[in-house]
Amino acid sequence: MQRAGESGQGRKDEGKDGPLVLIYGDELASAEYTESHPFRPVRAKLFMELLHRYFSLQEDRWRIERPEPLDEELLYLYHDRSYIELLKKAGNGEFLPEMLSAGLGTDENPIFKSMFELARTVAGGTLKGARLLFEGEAAVVFDPISGLHHAKRDHASGFCYVNDVVVAIADLVRKGARVASIDIDVHHGDGVQEAFYATDRVLTISLHESGKTLFPGTGFETEIGVGEGRGFNVNVPLAAGTDDEIYLSAFEDVVPPLVERFRPDIVFAQIGADTHREDCLAHLNLTSRGYTRAVSRIKALSPSPGQVYRSRGGYDVRARGKGGKPRRFPFRPGKPGKGGVRRRGAARGRLPQGDRIPPPRPLGLHPLRQILKAPSIPEYCFRSFAFSILPVGFRGTSPKKSLRGRLYFGSFSQ
Repeated sequence: MQRAGESGQGRKDEGKDGPLVLIYGDELASAEYTESHPFRPVRAKLFMELLHRYFSLQEDRWRIERPEPLDEELLYLYHDRSYIELLKKAGNGEFLPEMLSAGLGTDENPIFKSMFELARTVAGGTLKGARLLFEGEAAVVFDPISGLHHAKRDHASGFCYVNDVVVAIADLVRKGARVASIDIDVHHGDGVQEAFYATDRVLTISLHESGKTLFPGTGFETEIGVGEGRGFNVNVPLAAGTDDEIYLSAFEDVVPPLVERFRPDIVFAQIGADTHREDCLAHLNLTSRGYTRAVSRIKALSPSPGQVYRSRGGYDVRARGKGGKPRRFPFRPGKPGKGGVRRRGAARGRLPQGDRIPPPRPLGLHPLRQILKAPSIPEYCFRSFAFSILPVGFRGTSPKKSLRGRLYFGSFSQ
């Protein structure tokens, strides 16, 4: 892979140590797909409540940025205008037969009031965080609701209406930045792959459960890009039952050498928690320790200052609460808040006992149909994410002066 000696020319203030930035706004929690839909934007509000409960945040080291609806014209950096027009009409309560062919109005991607505004706001928050990194005004950005990596150019897919990841990366690329996208969500990031399949300005790496057993049925090792992008698209499909040892071995063999050779200015990390062995949609067998190890390795590999985390992943809330320790969250590495929370297993980082592989679930079903047959998916799904992923993702905020760039973390659960 070429580019070992290149440096990004578009990024400003390379040596500046910006603050830690959290993208959040209450408006994101006000929307709901449907009552029974597994994805609930209210998780962002629950995340903030947990954050204030468990940590004493230092305002001189972090700040909250409110997401603002994305300028509609920027959506056309990736999406077709005809699709966006259908999405706008759907958000206004209209229904047209052609919406079905665009993936709208299905159980997977239902039509609901203000859906277009919600999609624009999520995308606006992602782009805002990316630009803060690009301008050198942030060292780390975390967005608990972004990462809609399944949305395609002309249709919705996998609970995703607008691909905020692609729009943000496309905006950075046109400004001269080199971007690496590292996706460890259990589902293949097919929308991101499709968008950058023919370019060498974006390195896309995805570790996920094989498409033979899980939605969206793509992401095989033979999908390596075309034209100038050949070799810049990398997939690591993993068999059902893959555990920590196998997963981390595959990660170390593939991710570090590629990122070090590509030398990105900015890294987008999709850190969906649904690789955990208790997730009700997938079939991998990772523990919280293995998962947090992967996230910490992404952080160590990423250029500094500047890190972006997109976090929207994982449907089993109990699994998301078992892995991390609150004291490791770098916004405030001191004492957790009052309330006796440390007595709970989630706060102590207690792991599930044994190495049991979860019983097999029916394969070939769409994730929504699987999850509707599973136990309820309430707020605790988000809660465990806060403890198992965020602490490691943000641990150690001192930038490595020898490295360049920014890192954007986030994760969607699909």
